[in-house]
Amino acid sequence: MDHLSAADLRKLAEAREREEAAKRREEAAIKLAELKAKRRAVEAEYRKTLRAIDREIEALKGKQGGSGRKQWSVSEVVTTMLAKTDTMTTTDIRNGLNQQKIKASNLSQTLTYLKRRGRIEQVKRGVYRLAGQS
Repeated sequence: MDHLSAADLRKLAEAREREEAAKRREEAAIKLAELKAKRRAVEAEYRKTLRAIDREIEALKGKQGGSGRKQWSVSEVVTTMLAKTDTMTTTDIRNGLNQQKIKASNLSQTLTYLKRRGRIEQVKRGVYRLAGQS
């Protein structure tokens, strides 16, 4: 080493720094892979635990029985409501569903489905009646 010039020593030092940086990157990549695997394992265990809890909740809901009333679909409730009246606006239908504590987040899709099936008719914009009523 005594016979190397300053430029040669700098090149050796730079090469050594590159090797050490590469080694640190390799160690970091290994550690990253280990941590990602650990994270996947923890997430899998978390999902498994949540599924078990959800099953218990559903089992308890089923055993309680509630009012013994059949759960109706939004489509069935809408057609039942329209059967009781001549025409209803979309707002009236939504309010009726809300009174029955039925979530109607996709009411427009339900109405379109019922129209295509021929179960309801659109009298004008936002006003519906049961199919066959005049």
